[in-house]
Amino acid sequence: MNKTSHFYPVHSNLATTASLYMNCTTGAPAWANTSAPMKPFNTIMLSGPAGSPVTVSLDGAGIFNINGFKTWSGNLDTDGFLELQVFSLEVGLVSVNAYITNAPAESAYGSMTFNRYTPGAVALTSYAVATGAAANGEMRNSLYLKADLIAGVTYARFQIANSTTARFVGTALPQTATVELYDDGTASIDLTDTTSESVTVTLSLPEASGSTVITSCAFVAFPPVSILR
Repeated sequence: MNKTSHFYPVHSNLATTASLYMNCTTGAPAWANTSAPMKPFNTIMLSGPAGSPVTVSLDGAGIFNINGFKTWSGNLDTDGFLELQVFSLEVGLVSVNAYITNAPAESAYGSMTFNRYTPGAVALTSYAVATGAAANGEMRNSLYLKADLIAGVTYARFQIANSTTARFVGTALPQTATVELYDDGTASIDLTDTTSESVTVTLSLPEASGSTVITSCAFVAFPPVSILR
């Protein structure tokens, strides 16, 4: 069986001030077009004083929604957290700046990249990984793939290989998932973890022999233990 392997190191794309913390996933592919059924994203997570008003802005090609908004204002939840999804129509770096609206000196910054897809194997033509999520059981890493429908494939399989705590989101089984392909041959899945670790995942098209790749995504401590001590 032909296999392609690519692994992503554990790292934290995180910056802080005294009371506001930010973590960003990175590596999602840029949108092919705004009408595509699969819309890949990177995620921002903020942590700070519960209920605080915050303002978040993006530099580069990143946007918060299809209308092109690059600034978001709202509040941290009652536990002091906030998650936002970021999209891009272009490959490249997106810088993220956030501050507590009524205390602008309390700020945090981070960055994320939007990448091209990585070549796959046989009918699994390419794939991409959004990595670096907080290991809190809520923030998600994401896996994306494209398939050649001429090969007669209709679904993709995702399988976690090396973790007892990582879980796929919204699936019947926590560590093995079958996902139907969209009409354009794309599919995606999200996963969470409660352990800071690198999680190995196998992506495959069982209906097409040799259409398998092995990749990984990282989950990180957030806020980092060194800051909490």
